[in-house]
Amino acid sequence: SLGGGIVVKSSGHWNKKVQGHLNFNKNSMVHSCRGNGILILEGSSMTAQDSKIENVYKDGIDVKGSGSKVTVKSCEIQGSLQRNFTISKGATGEIFSSKMQASR
Repeated sequence: SLGGGIVVKSSGHWNKKVQGHLNFNKNSMVHSCRGNGILILEGSSMTAQDSKIENVYKDGIDVKGSGSKVTVKSCEIQGSLQRNFTISKGATGEIFSSKMQASR
């Protein structure tokens, strides 16, 4: 991909927001994106299990914004040019039994 691999965000107006959610499971892969591997924004969420994110130009997983949440189980994140996993601006995350190798 020339941009980010996957972006999940909420939509609608401030009083009728619909949060996005991504299930990234069983042998799913994001590879060689020129942006973030997966970007979770604006109160959205993701559950990743048994998947890989590798060789992306920015962060492997970037989670931003109050209410945004990511759960990662048994995944591999490696070879990011920046960080493998970033949580900021009020977001939360959990990582279980996963492997993160050095960023480039």
